[in-house]
Amino acid sequence: MSRSINRRVFASYLSTIVALATFIAFLTIAPGAFAQRPGSIEGHPIPTPRYYEGIQYLESGDFSTAAAFYRQELRTAFRIGTEQWIDSICYYAMIGESCYQA
Repeated sequence: MSRSINRRVFASYLSTIVALATFIAFLTIAPGAFAQRPGSIEGHPIPTPRYYEGIQYLESGDFSTAAAFYRQELRTAFRIGTEQWIDSICYYAMIGESCYQA
């Protein structure tokens, strides 16, 4: 009886070690396999390089042109179906800043 208990304990211990090793291996491999490049989706940078070009309008005090520029750039934001993706936030923030300053 003692021998069968020891075998069960050993089998339980061994299965726990194997599960833990598998989990650790998955954690080290998974980020590289499934993660997207930071700041891009489908190879396009988020936000677009033109987003930074609009800052010149804000710096020069031309807020109405800045708002129009960012409204135009908002149309280039990434969409999932008809819904806008999180990258739209930066365009909306700049539109809001332009309207607030105007």
